[in-house]
Amino acid sequence: MFDKNFGLEAGYTDFGKSSYGYTVNGLNGNIDAHAKSYYIAGKASWPVNEQINVFGKLGVAHNKNDVNTSGLAAVYNTGDSSKTSVYAGVGAEYAFNQKVSAVVEYEHYGKNDIDQGRRKGAISVGAKFNF
Repeated sequence: MFDKNFGLEAGYTDFGKSSYGYTVNGLNGNIDAHAKSYYIAGKASWPVNEQINVFGKLGVAHNKNDVNTSGLAAVYNTGDSSKTSVYAGVGAEYAFNQKVSAVVEYEHYGKNDIDQGRRKGAISVGAKFNF
């Protein structure tokens, strides 16, 4: 945070790996995906009272998605897809004391050329520790 209300935040989200097996008319196939996003954003915070803060974030995210297919799905666009998109987030923070807070937020990472195996947004709950 640059001051009490404005700051800069960078982050990384790993959406994990997913695998889908299928059978269509006796033909087997598989779709494997691994997705992740990196972001940097400006953050503005507004105090509601001494313990509760609400915030908004706006910036840019780089989304990466690796997809491999077999069977009938092999005709679809697969491989490595990377795209830079608008990143936005909103949330709230509850301060237990000056050093420890709980945070809940929604983050939107934007689109990618291949969205198989990833989400455009995520809800997260976490803890924040100030030193």
